[in-house]
Amino acid sequence: MQDSSGKPTNKSIFADECEVSLGKFLPFIQPIEAATVLFTCKNDLRQNIITCKDKSLDTFIKEVGGLEFNVRLLTQNINLPYYIPILDYGTIAKVRLPKSIEYVGISLKDIIKSGFHHKAGRMHEYPNITYRSSLLEHENIKDKKVILFFCGEDTLIEGVWYKRNKSKLFETLKQMNFYAVTGINFSVFGDECALSQNLNLKRSLYSSYLLEQNNIIAIPHLYALNSHQICRWIQWFKENPKVKYFTINCQFQKSKTSIGTIVKAIDCILSELIYLHAILQGFQFNNIYKFGHLVNRIHFAEKKAVKYSMGHRSLKYDKIKQSLITTQQNSKLKKIDTSKLLIQNIYTRKKQLRVLTSNNTQTG
Repeated sequence: MQDSSGKPTNKSIFADECEVSLGKFLPFIQPIEAATVLFTCKNDLRQNIITCKDKSLDTFIKEVGGLEFNVRLLTQNINLPYYIPILDYGTIAKVRLPKSIEYVGISLKDIIKSGFHHKAGRMHEYPNITYRSSLLEHENIKDKKVILFFCGEDTLIEGVWYKRNKSKLFETLKQMNFYAVTGINFSVFGDECALSQNLNLKRSLYSSYLLEQNNIIAIPHLYALNSHQICRWIQWFKENPKVKYFTINCQFQKSKTSIGTIVKAIDCILSELIYLHAILQGFQFNNIYKFGHLVNRIHFAEKKAVKYSMGHRSLKYDKIKQSLITTQQNSKLKKIDTSKLLIQNIYTRKKQLRVLTSNNTQTG
């Protein structure tokens, strides 16, 4: 079997144990997709994923209308800038951005008021979830176009999804009046059960469908780890021509291999669908060159400008050396204007992005 980069993969001893290899989930999942499974599909405690051997598998598949990519998104009338700073709850309370910064993002954890708690290095879940339903009314962002990036720790994601009706998740998101909300970022692990990968792709797509059913502009979130998954997405986009944007959470894709998988998927999808744009969350700027001329259809959302400013660090971009310079501000020697520092960092990252994308366009 070949992976998304076209390189052959070695079949592991666990590949034949995955029920995908038996053709059980045809025509939606090809048996050959099980060839990359490197870990056992036995997962009685249901840690991180739902595998092909889960006793309640049929219930989980039925919950999202089957494994087929058969849901439709009919409206996505939005326009997005090429750089979107992602704020957090603490920053929103402290910093007021200028009118020139019109679009901002926030993550799932920043709209959750209660229901989860970090203790002893783990996320603990409580019976009831409540949301900061009035967050977007805060004077610092009330005039902004706010995009909710529906990502977070697995415990957070699964807890919110499981209690979506009890917590009135979609009703709350609709009332909050987001500019757009991405599909839920269910984890997809390349070496794990092939069924779990495809089921979570469908769960994410189905969450986008539920968003739109609640009159919320949805941006589908996708992963595509091999050529079969890429083809499924391409076919779905062709059947849903009103969708102009999709997103991928790249925050944990740091290795050369995982970044290569993202680049390959983006290249295949954007080359096939010339009107489509991608939004990459947390993608490393030093790998932007890998997209070549396609970079003018890729948008970047990140928290770096915010994290650095909250840590009293300023960002400056040396256009000649094409390098980012970080300077630590000493709060003991002078009072630091956090708002000013954040705005400066956002403009620095926008400048860096313009230079990098311009270079790609010229050399592509």
